[in-house]
Order: sequence, then structure tokens, then C-alpha cells
Amino acid sequence: MEIIYLLVVVLSAVTIGALAEKWHLQPHITVLIIFGILSFVPNLPNIVIEPYALIEIVLPPILFSSARNLSTFKFMQLRSNIISLGIGLVTVTAFAVAIIFNIVVPTMPFAAALLIGATVAPPDAISAVAIGKKLHLPSKIMSVLTGESLINDSIALTLFSFAASQLYNHETFISSPVLLMIYTTVTGIIVGVVFGFITNSIRNLFINPSFVTVFTLIIPFFIFFISEIVFHASGVMAVVFGAFVVEKASIHSDYDTRIQERNLWRSVDSLLEIFVFAYMGLQIHQTILDQAFGKFTSIYALVVGLLVVAVLLVVRFAWIYSWHYISNFIFKIYKKKTKKPSFIKKANPIRKFTTGENLLVSWAGMRGVVTLAAAASIPAVIEGQTEFFDGNFIKFVAMFVVLFTLIVQGNTLPILMKKIIKFNPKNKAYLQKEYKKAQQIMVSAVRRAVKILEKSSKGGVDTNYLKYVWDQYQRLDNIYGDGKDEFVDEFLQDVVEGQRLALIDALNTEELDPDVAKQFLRRLDHREAGIALSPYNNKKIR
Repeated sequence: MEIIYLLVVVLSAVTIGALAEKWHLQPHITVLIIFGILSFVPNLPNIVIEPYALIEIVLPPILFSSARNLSTFKFMQLRSNIISLGIGLVTVTAFAVAIIFNIVVPTMPFAAALLIGATVAPPDAISAVAIGKKLHLPSKIMSVLTGESLINDSIALTLFSFAASQLYNHETFISSPVLLMIYTTVTGIIVGVVFGFITNSIRNLFINPSFVTVFTLIIPFFIFFISEIVFHASGVMAVVFGAFVVEKASIHSDYDTRIQERNLWRSVDSLLEIFVFAYMGLQIHQTILDQAFGKFTSIYALVVGLLVVAVLLVVRFAWIYSWHYISNFIFKIYKKKTKKPSFIKKANPIRKFTTGENLLVSWAGMRGVVTLAAAASIPAVIEGQTEFFDGNFIKFVAMFVVLFTLIVQGNTLPILMKKIIKFNPKNKAYLQKEYKKAQQIMVSAVRRAVKILEKSSKGGVDTNYLKYVWDQYQRLDNIYGDGKDEFVDEFLQDVVEGQRLALIDALNTEELDPDVAKQFLRRLDHREAGIALSPYNNKKIR
């Protein structure tokens, strides 16, 4: 019966999300609100999932997919912003919330306060990616938010584990919190990279794209559990860096594999995201009900929740703007002292954020499933510490923070985009330049393919006709005729392969923006699929 109820919840969530999108509403927030209201219906069954099991089910595939969409190239391009937010900000936020709790509840030991801080500190990968995509946030901002949410869970969960061990009188794998954080992060990265290369080696043995896709779907779970259970390292970091390695190699795989993987992961993302928001909504009533029987009053918990939200917002705004001005100041000093450092030669507007863009990044720090799962794993009471500790109180505060950030911040993000964030003309000029550069790379590849064919055929092929064929092919007109079909498919395939190699080379040498390069590579996949439909082509779509 529980399985049927779970399926009803998932199907209902998908239907509501699809209709919300059709009616130009934010699907994920709409699902959250509707299921939150439904949670108050009397005698409605409640879905109960073990807190860490929820992380194990949802987080690995979402992180893996998000990391592949971000790519190593974009991560490295925006690495200073991402590391600042994903490591620096989440650590500062956890300790800032802990300090505030120590002031508000003086009897509370710092370990308990840090437990709360680590619970609410990390912005959520699912929330940032799901809501950001639907709002069509600018690519640069979306990349930073995605990158931040990919690595901050590791830091927050490590702090959470350390605080919990101190509070419950358990020993951690490493006694020092700093060394523990360094170990889990570095080891997680190493595990991810190693198993990423192993994954690529195995994928290369397959010839059926369906098997490659299914194999890759299982990989994030495998990497996550190997890192967590065998090496006691961060499964989050392992999955993220494993995805980077797999994605970097995937640009050399078959076009049909890439198309299948993109479609599959898009569907998996949508399913998991919509389920998480439905699940969060269904927990609202139970969380409020639990709080009613706790040590603290609901009014007190609500005030504390508002205080925590205020701390999160103030710390995030202060950190982002401080980092912006300090990094710009250091950059100017270094630029004066150094004539032509290599990284300055490659500087571009996409790395720099305006004041308005920083405002949008500051406001977009929404909390979600990691915060809820961490809070749910905290027991209601701890033996010998009941005078200051109430697990239901922490769950209530965590739920309030999640709901406030998702509903209030999520619904006001479009207003910020329209009223405050204006399109940066430098970004527009930069992207136009990158698009033109990509088009020139594509045209040059066509010319090279024609010259190679001229040399190999020694005048036996009408190259002017082939140029005409390519021109017509790009316009989706009829590309066959005049009795020369035997040359057309081979020529078109050579052109696409030449264009692909040229784009990959520009991507690897950072001569072309990663997002632009990947967009053109995706176009080539579909172009190659079109060529495969030809009756004269030996390679068919599987």
C-alpha cells in the first residue's frame, strides 16, 4: 500500500509541475506549496524516508548530472567565485549561526549550536539548479550557483558530523575538525577522479549506447558509497569530480551515446527534483506537529527561525560583496606589479561580476533537501542534555528556513532579474564575440574538409558541388541529387568530425567559452544524427 501511495505522490507531483509550467508558474515551488497544504489533510499517510537514505537516493544522481552540465572547463573558469562560496562562505555561515545561538541560548554548548549552523548553512544543489533553470538565470550566475552547491554539501556535512560526534560523545574518524575536513575533501576528490577514469575505460569497451547510458546511471551511486563507506571520505566531492572526469571524456564518445545520455539525465533530474519538493511539502505538517510537543513554544521557534534567516542573508551578502571588492583590489595591485601574467591575458568579462549580478547571487542561496535531511537525523532528545536540547525545535527551524528561502526568495528572484539585474553589455559583447569565433571555427573546418577531398580525389570530385551540398544541408533542404550520392554522406561526416575536433581543441586550449563550445557540440550531435538517417549511410542511429 505504501508503494501505491508513493507512486500516487510522484505521479501527482509530476502532473502538477507540468501544469504549473504550462500556466507559467514555477513548477517546483508550486508543487511544494500544494503538497504542503495537502499535508494538513486529516488521516493522510505520511511518507517516511530515513534522513541519510534520502541523501543517498537523491543527491548522487543530481550532483553527477549538475557537475556534467557545469563541466570542468566552466568550473575552472569561475573557480575563485565557486571556491569562495562553496568552502569559505558555508564555513563562515555555520559558525555565525552557531555564535548567534550561543548568544540566544547561553546554556547551549557550542557543539549543539554548530550542529544547527551546519544544518542550515549549505544552499541546496537541487533547489539552485531546479529553480535557476526555470527562471532562466544568466549562464554565468547559474554556473556559480551550481558550482557552489556542488561542493558546499561536503563541507557542511563534515562540520555536521563533527558537531554531532562532540554532542553525542562519539569519536570521529579524525579528532581535529580541520584535518577531518581536509581529509574528507581531498580523499573524496581523489576517489572521484580515480573512479572517473575507471568509468571511462569501461565505457570505451561498450558499443551499444544504451548499455553505456545505463552503466553511467549507476556510477554516481557506486562512487558515492565507495567514498563514504570504504574511505570514510566525502561522497559528494567524489561524485562531483568523478562527473567532471566522465564529462571531459564524453565529448569523444559517439553522438548517439551523448544524445541518449542528455535525454535520460534530463528526465532523471526532473523526476528527482519534483519528488524532493513534493516530499518537503508533505513534511510540513508533521514538523509543526512535532514542535507542538517540544520544549520550546512555536512562537519562540518562529522568532528564532526568522533570526536564523536574517543571519544567513546578512552573512551571505557581506561575504559576496566583500569578496567582490577585495578580489578586485588584489587583482588591480597584481596587474600593476606584473606586466603580462598568463591568467590576465585570458581574462574576460564572464569572470567578473557586476554589483547587480552579485545581488542576484546573494539572494539566490536557497536551502533544501540537505538541510531537511540533516535536521531529520537529529534525535528529539539526547540523554543528559534535555535542559537545552530539543531536536524537534531544530527540525522546525530548519523547515522554516527551507520554506522561507524557497518560497520568498524563489518567488522574488524573477523580480530582481527584471527590476535590478540588467543585462551586462560587456557580457553580451563577449558572448557575441565567442559565437562568431565558434562560427569561424566551423567554417574553417568545412574548408579543410574540401581541401582534403580535393587532394585525395585528384580532381575526380566536383568540390563546388560538395560546397553547395553543405550549404543546402545547413538549410535543411534536399542534399541529394545529380547522381553523386556516393560522395555526399562521406563528405558530410568528414565535415562534422572536423568541426567537432576543432571545437574540442578550442575548448581544451580555452580559446572558446565552454558554454558556447558545448552548445555548438550539441548541435553537431544532432547534425550527425541527421546524416545517419541517409539511406546511403552505413552508420545508423541505434
